[in-house]
Amino acid sequence: MRSAKQIFKKLLFIGAASVCAFLLVNLLLLPYYHYTPGIPMDANATKEIYYPGTGFNTLGEGYRIGRFDKNGYLNEVSEDELENYVLIMGSSHAMGKEVPGGHSFGELLNDEYGIPTYNIAMDGHFFTDNVAGFSAALEQFQRSDAVVIETSLTKFDLDELKGCLNQRAYDENSTGPAIVEGMGKVARVKSILKTWFPFRILLTQKINALKATTRECNTGTYDQYKAAVDDVMKLIKQQYDKPVIILYHPTVTVDKEGRASALADDEETKRAFTEACAENGIVFADMSDMFLEEYESEHMLPHGFMNTSPGTGHLNRTGHRLIAARLAEIIGTGK
Repeated sequence: MRSAKQIFKKLLFIGAASVCAFLLVNLLLLPYYHYTPGIPMDANATKEIYYPGTGFNTLGEGYRIGRFDKNGYLNEVSEDELENYVLIMGSSHAMGKEVPGGHSFGELLNDEYGIPTYNIAMDGHFFTDNVAGFSAALEQFQRSDAVVIETSLTKFDLDELKGCLNQRAYDENSTGPAIVEGMGKVARVKSILKTWFPFRILLTQKINALKATTRECNTGTYDQYKAAVDDVMKLIKQQYDKPVIILYHPTVTVDKEGRASALADDEETKRAFTEACAENGIVFADMSDMFLEEYESEHMLPHGFMNTSPGTGHLNRTGHRLIAARLAEIIGTGK
């Protein structure tokens, strides 16, 4: 039998090997994924922000090096420098961290079309999350001329839709600058050190993405769902009398014969969104036709790879370019 000393040495060796393996994995990940964990928020426009002023790089579906602004969002131009702007709300698609700097649709609107934008899109923020933070967003970012809410989904649980009518509060003490100012030196160092251990952050994001794709939705009858969506759109218009655009970008699939189709996440719920937007004076910008035309003429898909599956990942440069053109047209014409 092994002595207690031998067992202790074995456990010590296993522990040391595990620590070395963990450090090695994180070291190897840094060129591929150097990110910052989100700071949970009990109030304000989004459920979390990124640690203000921290840099990042991603090399997944596309390579980007960037830095989060003082509010904890991804913008190349500070909100303080903008007199007025289009406020962008959405998920990681709208963030544009999977394309090089200057190529997200918000940045293209600013650089190519002369339409200033401020982007508060966040990883994992779906349509209902953004609606829940709508009131707080308007209070926190008061110089918007229009609001764009990006979504790749129209199918949500009925309770989730009804729940987002409960608006998150605005708390000036929970903004990015206030959080940084209120942090002690130890807390700041801890937040920055976490960025050098990307494995846990990446694993958490992958788990959350998996949960999102496997979620079950009780949509009820069409009339029930339409009524719930209608209540959401009414709430938005009651709070904001300027243009609101719901940006919908479906996945484009290609069959074995090379024929493309824009795959709506659910046709019935998409119809409910389309009708509710029209009835409440909100633009429902469906990118389906533009995406299909681009594939038919240029054979370019609007979304990148998810693992090895083409067209199932985040918006790529093609998708962002087409969306920027469509939004510029809508903002310029009002429809």
